Order: sequence, then structure tokens, then C-alpha cells
Amino acid sequence: MECKLSIIVPVYNVEKYIESCIFCFVNQKGVSTSDFEVIIVIDGSLDKSEDIITNYDWKDCNHIIYKQKNRGLSGARNSGLDLAKGEYIWFVDSDDTISCDSVVTIFRHITNETVDVLNIGYSEVHNGIETISAEPQNIVDSRELLINGCCVPAPFHIFRREFLIHNKLKFMEGIYHEDMEFTPKCIYLAKKISIVKQILYHYQIRDGSITTTICSKRAFDYLTVASSLIDFGLLQGETMQSTPFSRLICLSINNALYIISQTDKATQTEWIFKFNANPIYTDYLFNSSIFKYKLEGFLFKYLKINEILIYKTLTKFKQIR
Repeated sequence: MECKLSIIVPVYNVEKYIESCIFCFVNQKGVSTSDFEVIIVIDGSLDKSEDIITNYDWKDCNHIIYKQKNRGLSGARNSGLDLAKGEYIWFVDSDDTISCDSVVTIFRHITNETVDVLNIGYSEVHNGIETISAEPQNIVDSRELLINGCCVPAPFHIFRREFLIHNKLKFMEGIYHEDMEFTPKCIYLAKKISIVKQILYHYQIRDGSITTTICSKRAFDYLTVASSLIDFGLLQGETMQSTPFSRLICLSINNALYIISQTDKATQTEWIFKFNANPIYTDYLFNSSIFKYKLEGFLFKYLKINEILIYKTLTKFKQIR
């Protein structure tokens, strides 16, 4: 008999945090251990994470420990999805935590109706202090949600497994910012979206994490994300003017500009070559309904100078960021 929920946890060098993460699963309140499973994917971890996981007192918590060579966060999540038996999927990062009433709360929202995507409340925790507490937008229409700017981190959503399988939705491997590429597609294809306003997920912000460091690969990967969303929209019959992905495409380009503007000249030259090799990036900015993106697109299109210089100049005058 299938369980109701599979919690997929990729593990790579998180020995300082994994015990707190596991504690949340073992101590879930108000649910039977047979109703959910925890799938730990040890993704070539080099520290003591595996020992901590193996020796932890899981009590009667239903769990699977799966080891693989390092494939990155996307590869680990994809492996977990292949192993999952639950009706619904929750991707939880191993350095974060969930509330101890999360699972029973989720069950209350999926028992009486079938939803493809369940958006949940989350908080941001910095050095043990909760700095932000955010409810999901009160929007259940997929296009409207995308146009308004959906929350892209995968852990802030619960996905119906058959919905993911039917639509062949998996994480793109080998890139950073895989959630920016994955979640919008799920939102777009979802026929039924529901929300949980309660704060269930606690996102730990750590100094030195991927999202807080400057890495040139991130700037190139943001262009990959933008290209993927453009191509996906076209496959769905969306035009540049009608696509609900416009905001996210332009945001990806701007995030790339922000990162690449802080790198060395040689890397910037390489990035500009890749950016200019695909004029559609500028076209999407130019056709945006958001003024700052439209201004960038106009200047990129008609001023034949370095796009990064234009971006930095606009930033200096506080027109963009």
C-alpha cells in the first residue's frame, strides 16, 4: 500500500545540520509512521553525515538510506523521486528543518481533494533567529501565480507524484538554481493548486552557502535557466508577449548580471559572448511590462556597448536593483 507522503532529503557534507533535520522527521506529531516515508539520498558526501544518519535512533520512523556517487542536488532529488512510493513528494534540504506538525497539516489539505501542487508557508532563519515568516500568495490560478512571481524554492511546495511522473518533470542536473527551472514548469502545468498558510518549512540561511557566494558558474547557469523557460513556453504555444514566464526569465537574466558584474574581466567577456549569442534574452527584456527590465532591453538593444557596464551604471543610479 502506498504511503501518503515521501520526504526526499539529499545529503552532501552537512554533518553540522543533518541531526536537526532528522529530528524533525522522527518527532512528527499526529501521524502514523506508515503514512509517510523519509528517503535519504547520500550524494557522495565526504564528511561524517553518513555515520550520523546510520547511527541515529530513527525509532519506528519509516526511512530509506540510499547512497550514490555525487550527482549534485538535482541528481540526488531525481534519485529520491525514482525511489519514492508516496502519493505526494516533499523535497527537503538536509540543512533545513520542518515543523513537527508539518506532515499532519499537509494530510489535512490533501485528504479531501487531489491537488497537483500545494504551496506552504515558510520562514527564514539566520544564525538561529527567525528573520522572515512568509505565507504563500493567496493565488491558485497557475498563470496568475507565475505572472505575479511565484516562490521558486522546491521545498516550499508539495508535489503530487503522479503529476510529476505524467509530465516528466525532473530537475535539470549539472546546474545551480535548478529550482528556478523546475518549479515554474510545475506551477504552469498544475491543474489544481492549493495553499497552506501555516509555516511548515524553516529555511536556514548560512554564510558561505551557494546562494550567499559569488560564483561565475551561477551567472552562466541563470542563462541556462532563462533559455529552458523560454523553450518550455514556446513548446506550450506561448508567445513572447503572452508567456507567464516573462517575469522569471527577466529575473534570471538580472540575477546573472548581478553575479557576473562582480567577476573578473575574462569571465565577463565569456559571459557577454554567450549572452549576445542568443538575442532573444534582450528581446524578452525589451518586451517586458516591468519598467526596469524594459529599460535594460532598450539600452542593450540600441547602445552597442558592454551590457555589464550598462547594468552597473543603471545599478549605480538605483534604477535596477
